[in-house]
Amino acid sequence: MKNPYYFLEKYIDDPNIDIGSTITLWNTNSFVKLSKQEIEKAEKYMGCPFPSQLRQFYEEIGYGNLTTPHNPSEDYHFYGANEIFPPIVAAHFYKGIIEHHTIEEKKDALDYNGDYFFSRETLEYTTPGDLPFFEIGDSSSFLMMKPQSSNPNAVYSEFGVLVEEEFSNFIWKLYYKSPSYYNDVLAEHYGIEG
Repeated sequence: MKNPYYFLEKYIDDPNIDIGSTITLWNTNSFVKLSKQEIEKAEKYMGCPFPSQLRQFYEEIGYGNLTTPHNPSEDYHFYGANEIFPPIVAAHFYKGIIEHHTIEEKKDALDYNGDYFFSRETLEYTTPGDLPFFEIGDSSSFLMMKPQSSNPNAVYSEFGVLVEEEFSNFIWKLYYKSPSYYNDVLAEHYGIEG
């Protein structure tokens, strides 16, 4: 079966991307491949499997930033994070741990370094079972999935607004429609005209 996220494969472990540069990440898609052990460790910690489409994304693409559409203009800039979290970070947030610090040394099958934060205010809006998997920006705006629900592959805002019925469609629209298309969905839901 073909990888449904094949269009992002060219951004995996790209040596031309300076991961240390925030400006570069804001204007370049970048993903880091994961081992099966990293995914399984996070699922064990959560006590449940990741939603199937997110898990397949982790297996096929990894984690990282999706900030640039497939055909950006020359003056294109994006100033959000649009980060799909590493599995263990998502698992920590799922369990209500709002800070995740990694260390320089690679241990416990963690092949990334970085600090991740989930604001207390945002945590108050979530319900048990929400899986924050995607940071829009500034450690206070996230998108969620609900692994234990009847539609575990759906994507929601932190306030429970349905953004997309299927994770795979969500990823496709980020790349082919706009990296911030979810803002339009939320504005329409709240009756805000742009």
